[in-house]
Amino acid sequence: MFPQSLTILNLSIHSFGIFCALGFVAAYFVTYHERERCQISTDILPNLSFVLMMSSFIGARFLFVVLNWSFFSKNWLDIFKFWQGGLVLYGGLIGGMLGTFIFCVRAKLSFPKLSDTIALSLAIGFSLGRIGCFCAGCCYGKPTDLPLSITFNHYLSLARPLHTPLFPTQIYSFLIEFLIFLFLIFYRDKKSFDGELFLVYLAFSSIGRMGVQTLRAESNLIVLLTACFIFIFSTILFLQLKFKWGYFMKKLPWQSLSVILVLFMFAACGIITTQQVSRGHDISDVDQIVKGVTTEKDVLKLVGPPTKVRDTNDGKEMYYEYTKSGGPRWNLGISVGGNTVTKTLLVWLDKNGVVTDYAYKKS
Repeated sequence: MFPQSLTILNLSIHSFGIFCALGFVAAYFVTYHERERCQISTDILPNLSFVLMMSSFIGARFLFVVLNWSFFSKNWLDIFKFWQGGLVLYGGLIGGMLGTFIFCVRAKLSFPKLSDTIALSLAIGFSLGRIGCFCAGCCYGKPTDLPLSITFNHYLSLARPLHTPLFPTQIYSFLIEFLIFLFLIFYRDKKSFDGELFLVYLAFSSIGRMGVQTLRAESNLIVLLTACFIFIFSTILFLQLKFKWGYFMKKLPWQSLSVILVLFMFAACGIITTQQVSRGHDISDVDQIVKGVTTEKDVLKLVGPPTKVRDTNDGKEMYYEYTKSGGPRWNLGISVGGNTVTKTLLVWLDKNGVVTDYAYKKS
């Protein structure tokens, strides 16, 4: 969409950062508005906001590094290059929870009482953040032939492949978080114990994430299992505190277990399945391209017509993109949806049609 909003003094201002900042501002004002309802002093808000922002950022970056350890283990300095992108929502959620808990212990505050205020803040903050994801093209979905899709064309977009209809997973995530926010506003007057809003948020948000994860191009097992764990933990704790677990299980044993089982199976197995889609010409035998020897005719014979061609000052630039999305995999309790394989090839040719350089990437 619009990854880069504007440029000030050669400094690029990215849409993702703008909406993340708006998310933090909205979360702050929601917390400020809810402080009286939860009997929280206004004096703690600046320090709480700082702790929550820093701990969320550290947690989001830490989980991203863990999930991409094969790269960062060989490039240690890149761990600290956060401006190049790389944050995971659930890492931010867990990091924010730990940071807030430590803050409550040191400030001698009630974490459950404070968490109800934070639940509303998280919902509105994450919903705005997902708009930033949509603008940047990150967290993109798998290729699809369904009418409800989105195509990213901007060359700075993080979505892959470009010029291809994808599941609008960012919009799904935005709607889920925003609907949870609206639900919590109406539900807050009905809560019966401190921390109830927070547990409801965790349950709904995690089950929503599991559903969206089935449509994401990057189907990560760790993220899915984390969402499953948060859903099960928050649901069980909610039932324990809301209905006094022993009484609840004694009165409605099979009903409660069946509801939890159905919800878990829905999230883990996926009611919505993905199609097996293949777009572009498969890029193989790239090693046969020899700089200064291979011609444009050879490249066309080797990998077919390019996805996009652009004239340059020195000659021509040919861009290839190939993607293949696997069909559904029914692994109970673990994962669903085949991974998406994307191959990109960029070939530069001089005015005589001879290859001067090329770049190949597979993900």
